[in-house]
Amino acid sequence: MTGFWKFTSNYTSHVTKILERDDFTLEDILDEAETIPELLASNAKLVEYLREDEVLEALTDYVVEDDDYQLKYEEELEKERQGQLDVEQQKLQNELNDVNDVKDNKLELDNQIQSTEIISNNNSNTNTDTNDHDVNENEVEHKETSEKTNIDETETDTENGKDSKDTKNQETIKVNEDKTNEKEEEEVHDDEEEEEEEDDDDEDDDERDEDDDEDSYDNVNMNDEDDEDDENREETPAEIHSRRAQVAAEILSVDVWSLTDAFMDKPHLLEKLWGILDKPSPLPIFSATYFMKINEHLLDMKMDEMIQFILHQPKLVERFIRHIDTPPLMDFLLKVLSTDKQDNSTGVIDILKDQDLIPSLIDYLGPEVPSSQTISIRANG
Repeated sequence: MTGFWKFTSNYTSHVTKILERDDFTLEDILDEAETIPELLASNAKLVEYLREDEVLEALTDYVVEDDDYQLKYEEELEKERQGQLDVEQQKLQNELNDVNDVKDNKLELDNQIQSTEIISNNNSNTNTDTNDHDVNENEVEHKETSEKTNIDETETDTENGKDSKDTKNQETIKVNEDKTNEKEEEEVHDDEEEEEEEDDDDEDDDERDEDDDEDSYDNVNMNDEDDEDDENREETPAEIHSRRAQVAAEILSVDVWSLTDAFMDKPHLLEKLWGILDKPSPLPIFSATYFMKINEHLLDMKMDEMIQFILHQPKLVERFIRHIDTPPLMDFLLKVLSTDKQDNSTGVIDILKDQDLIPSLIDYLGPEVPSSQTISIRANG
């Protein structure tokens, strides 16, 4: 339905609505998902805005400075993580000190208790020696009384022996009968328990099936929640800057003649873009990709102007060789070389020859050169 209304005179794009505001910024345009489609559709207001000098300058800065911003942000994050680590370590050290203090206090208390127990034991031993004599006399008297009692009990047991024998026989018969009855009851009870266990097993199987269904449903819900969390997660400043830099590179490489003309009319912007080559190696792949994408577009749209610009670049070979293990830059250099044809020379090969391209490549084939650079030279050769 939305696609239909775009073709009616009443439809106003989100980009146009932003441009009609008084307080919009370039970041509002870069954050809008419809910016590139609207640019390809030649939205007049959008093209006119992007052609402005300060806007083109800001777009170029986003592309060129993205890697520096990412590095700076990572350094700030590292400092923050280090600060948190220091706080945690200090907290842990304080807890360890508290534990040691508690141990020292406990050890001191234990020593005090041990000293008290030693004194108490010494006093107890003195009292024990005094009472041992009285105890021995009582034991002698108790022993004589016990012997007399045992003689009387022996005579009584002899008289009762006969009666107890008859009683024991009757009890044995009764016990045997009780055991027989108990055995029969146990057999009946075992049969009932087996039937109940079978019923319980059936119920357990049904419950397991229900649990499996519930687990599957829960897993699906958890996956959905994880996806929602990823969508709702806020972008970090580095991610926001990287996304905007990508959109800026798309804008500068889109096939809109008036926008390309406006960029080429400002040589300092092209110089700033080529400043990416002067950055230390290794160059982040996204920066190299932005450079290749924009310059290939300019080379296709404005070949003569771009060739003249390249021919006047100082230390061209040295700047590209510095990033020889960065594929996007090597791909662009090969494209520049391909413009110099035998029947239509552009002078590129002569410039690269004068700047010792071939000897520089041979130097990178030595054993001391990292294998990634050697492989890159062989692949491009």
